[in-house]
Amino acid sequence: MKNSMMSISWKQTLSWYLLLLGIVCGQGAVTIHWLGGWQKLDQVWNESPLLSGDHPIHFYHGKLGAASWIHMGSSSCYDPTFQIGYPKTPVYDPGSRMAECFLLVSGTHPMAGYKIGVLSLGLLVPIAFALMSYGLMFRAGACCLSALLASWLWWTPGIHELIEQGATDLIIGAIFAGIHLCWWIRFSEEPWIHSWGVLTLSAIGLWYTQPWLGMTLFPAILCWYLWVAYRHGIAWHLSVWACTAMTLLANWNGITDWSRYTLPMLADPENSHHSLLTINEFLNYKKWLPSDRISMILEGIGLIGLIGMIWRHGSASYLISTGGAAFAAISFMCNCVQSIPNFGNRPIITLMPLLFVCPASYLLTSFAQRLSTNLSGKFWGFFWITSILAAIFVWTQSWQIIVRMKEINIGYSDQQKAIIKQLKELQCPSLAESSNSFGRLLWEDEREDNICPVLLPAETNLAFVGGLDRSGVLEHSSIHLCEGYLSKKRIADWTDAELQRYFAQYNIRWIMAASENTKARLDHLSLVKKHDLNSLGDHRILYEVNRAGTLLLKGSAKVVQVDWQRIALADVVPNEYGEIILSLHYQEGWRIAPPYVQMDKANLDVNHNIPFIRLKLPGPVGRLTLVWENR
Repeated sequence: MKNSMMSISWKQTLSWYLLLLGIVCGQGAVTIHWLGGWQKLDQVWNESPLLSGDHPIHFYHGKLGAASWIHMGSSSCYDPTFQIGYPKTPVYDPGSRMAECFLLVSGTHPMAGYKIGVLSLGLLVPIAFALMSYGLMFRAGACCLSALLASWLWWTPGIHELIEQGATDLIIGAIFAGIHLCWWIRFSEEPWIHSWGVLTLSAIGLWYTQPWLGMTLFPAILCWYLWVAYRHGIAWHLSVWACTAMTLLANWNGITDWSRYTLPMLADPENSHHSLLTINEFLNYKKWLPSDRISMILEGIGLIGLIGMIWRHGSASYLISTGGAAFAAISFMCNCVQSIPNFGNRPIITLMPLLFVCPASYLLTSFAQRLSTNLSGKFWGFFWITSILAAIFVWTQSWQIIVRMKEINIGYSDQQKAIIKQLKELQCPSLAESSNSFGRLLWEDEREDNICPVLLPAETNLAFVGGLDRSGVLEHSSIHLCEGYLSKKRIADWTDAELQRYFAQYNIRWIMAASENTKARLDHLSLVKKHDLNSLGDHRILYEVNRAGTLLLKGSAKVVQVDWQRIALADVVPNEYGEIILSLHYQEGWRIAPPYVQMDKANLDVNHNIPFIRLKLPGPVGRLTLVWENR
């Protein structure tokens, strides 16, 4: 076969399938060790939350997105539980995309389904990299070797940190990108239905998990398409465009959300997270290099293998090298431009060793071919290679890395249980209850906080300001309290009248203070008092604001329902100006019943450009319903 890499030999023996299965089982064994051993395996099946890194917020948004998808056909919804209402979209939390998939499958056991989904990613890695090598038309031995190397890298410190921090969208997106690039090779050589199917599904998965990666790789794919276009007939070109059309159609909602919410954020010159690296930081080359020996060794082997592929197989080496260059480019861009939401602040350069897995497998199996007369029928070549890798594995103390690996954080700590117990004792009506007396809790965020309050609403029935976005990427987080700064202004500089107006507009009933500056200001504020419930046993103090809570800032009504599905009010009576103003953030895309009620923006806070919801109606109405349809 012209330009084929190495003839496929899977069909000649089942031994390679058994070997691949063994690698997958090995991944499972290390995963169980990460959980703490077989004796702690039961914590995966129960509803104890996964609290490491950003996993809690991914689960929270994934649960909202899955429910919204079932009821409304879209994973985006309006969430009034945090930040007095914000649009929950995958743009602000890309990691929730994988969580939505896990939870759609798990059904009635959402947390168990999410944990199983996260842990199963490690089992899919060897299969995915074997599939990449198969797309490059490698021999079965090279496919198994790619699976082994990828499984090895999965537990190196850099990549493992991304897993623990919850960067599932980034990791899976990079894997989908690798599969897509590799199968372009096979589709150009063997344009069969299974090649087209893998090409299309990998493209859909790539754009679903990480549109940024899809955008970055598009120029490399376009150049490849123009390079090989002359070799094929009209049917092949129609297949390519059909793949593109199906990718766009399957991800249309995500692409529209991305353009609607991300582009204005990047174009905002006042974005506080927009910062460029200085030239000195750029010249600090060590920060771009892997920190562990395993990754450095594999990158060295892969680089030599890539040179060999360029010499013998120009097509495959071109696509791998250009794809790697594109990935490196987006790594640099996202480390330079920190305004990219929930993406630019991640060390995605640590995924670079994964790009060298296939070239390294090609080089090592080419060497193994010289040790074995028939690599596909005998295991001697693969045996020698695995022996060499085992020696490197021991030399780099890889097993000690696995043995000393910190267990994943599952289940509430005693400190978190104390906070949940105290908040439950408040016995305050929630948003979802038919009451007008509910109030919000102002949670003081900390950059390095070991408590993630994003799961507390489900435990306490409280609504929060803060607690969702510690980094402040979300525009609606600008009103939060973080390390002594309230709405980006030192709380010590707020007057009593300003704080009283803030508490009224955002319906604050309690404050969970963490910093000494906040505690000192609140201790001298007559509007609040320390709560007399049990101590939390840590540095946080709960304060209670001396005011009655209400959702309505102007006008009167009975609150029937306020959740991600709808806002429902009964016995609505506007003020003398025919207005109802709610303590909820305005957002485009509402459908209102009755239809003659008009909605516009109420700019009550001069310090922020996010308006409140204002409803205009000619007179009293028995029931008023708002549903956010994201249009």
